[in-house]
Amino acid sequence: MDNILNETALGQPDIPLPKLTGGIPLLGHAIPFVRDPVAFLEDGRRRNGDLYHFKLLGLNAVLFTGLEAHDYYFRRPESELDAREVYHFTIPIFGKGVAYDTPPDIFAEQLMFLFPALTKKHMQRYARIMYDETTKFVDALADEGELDLPHEMNELTVKIASRCLICEEVRDRVSTGFAEAYHELQNGINTLGFFLPNLPIPAHIRRDRARRQIVGILEDIMAQRRRNAGKHD
Repeated sequence: MDNILNETALGQPDIPLPKLTGGIPLLGHAIPFVRDPVAFLEDGRRRNGDLYHFKLLGLNAVLFTGLEAHDYYFRRPESELDAREVYHFTIPIFGKGVAYDTPPDIFAEQLMFLFPALTKKHMQRYARIMYDETTKFVDALADEGELDLPHEMNELTVKIASRCLICEEVRDRVSTGFAEAYHELQNGINTLGFFLPNLPIPAHIRRDRARRQIVGILEDIMAQRRRNAGKHD
């Protein structure tokens, strides 16, 4: 990132990289960023354009927006822009030794396990699963009444995703705690966690408890599969 800051805007010699004005010592622009990150970034873009930098708790942050800035960003080598530095907050969510807590070669090996699930043949099967799960959800509704739509949609989404991308056994456990645990993992992604992912705030405590619960579910399913021989997709 320091290499980016030492350069001019998108490598153009006559255009300096804009710096967002304001901020306070040590915290930089952390307070408005935490309060409303989208509004903060949009305001900075209106004032400085598609590319500018600012301070967050002593860290140098650069916003890349727009086609030209995106193209420049995604073409930078990993030696200059390392995604693991940005996504360190996901380590408590996924667990140690997974994804961004691994060297690039191991991470690439782990990603290879996912690629077969994203082929055209499987995508066509997922569309049928989406239809089937949505039909079951609608058919189970009463003729009238009220429901908590965000909660129900979260559960339906997790049923579809788990059945498509994990296994039928996980889908069958969605209503018995998996959906709620997955939701708590999502809630563990927050602005404060980006800087202090291990800070013992309530959202992070629930996140860690949810991860342990999900790990327990998956370990139980794997143990059952090992005990009962059979072919599994």
